[in-house]
Amino acid sequence: MSDVNLDAVVQLVSDVLQVPATSLGLETQGADIAAWDSFGQVRIVLAAEAQFGVALTMAEIETAGGIRGLLAALEAAALRR
Repeated sequence: MSDVNLDAVVQLVSDVLQVPATSLGLETQGADIAAWDSFGQVRIVLAAEAQFGVALTMAEIETAGGIRGLLAALEAAALRR
């Protein structure tokens, strides 16, 4: 289980979507990356839950359509651990 932080979230998205981490940042939205489609979103959520040892709620998943939203969702879920 890793600590939730921006670098870890960026690396996770980079690994899952197979895009360079340098192309991702806090303001990156799913719409900015072709691979971040609905299937990509599911893969990101599953990988994030496994890596960070959390379970995201449906509301959190709905707000996790970009790096900032995913980071916030994971931080909220980590507080419930």
